[in-house]
Amino acid sequence: MTESPSVSTPTASHAAYAGGVTALFAVTGWVLCLIGGYSFPEALDLVARRSYQPHHNFMTYIFISGLSLTCYLFLMIAVTVMTMRFAARTFEGILKPFADWSWAAHARRVTVIAVIGMFAMQLISLHGYWGNARQIFGGKAGYAKTNIQQTKMIAEALGKAAGHRPYKAALVTDLDTRDGKGLLERHILAYFLWPVDISGIYQKEDDAWIAFHKKDAARHVPAGYTVLYQIDDENLIAVVAQK
Repeated sequence: MTESPSVSTPTASHAAYAGGVTALFAVTGWVLCLIGGYSFPEALDLVARRSYQPHHNFMTYIFISGLSLTCYLFLMIAVTVMTMRFAARTFEGILKPFADWSWAAHARRVTVIAVIGMFAMQLISLHGYWGNARQIFGGKAGYAKTNIQQTKMIAEALGKAAGHRPYKAALVTDLDTRDGKGLLERHILAYFLWPVDISGIYQKEDDAWIAFHKKDAARHVPAGYTVLYQIDDENLIAVVAQK
């Protein structure tokens, strides 16, 4: 009894091709990370978590060894296209459905797979971004004790005590607000304090004084100011005393 030859369906063939391209992307990415001195799992995690950045093109503002991520993506696509073309011609018996494909045919399919991969990364990053934003600004469980949520609560309490009047306030703090977490907390404080201005927007003399994470804050209140509201030893708002 003669066995019928196995037939590879188009769906199975294309699935195998997509799997091969994905594997080549992984290998190429690993080699590039190895050359650049980076951990491939950490790089993949970074792209998955940070590929969505509002108002920024993530691929163009991160550089590795002088080249943007866009260049590395194009390099990975080029290497994968050449490898798949070479493999299809070399192993024609095994990869028969792809043996007659032109360079353009390989390039189109590899590019589509790359775009799908980047889209999936962006969906993962977008999900994480909005999840964090929802927790930070909604005060959900897990963020109630973080610095970011505490800063929001402090700003809202001081702003409410000020009656949401358009004070121009001098800000005094022990934090380094020039960079990093301190800078982020200052921006959050300014956002939730508004219309109390700590950014120098109002064109007038200071008529309020805010201590934010300032040790023994009450001792530093300037002469001529009266404390309007004090949250604790480090956070308060004072305004110019009425004559």
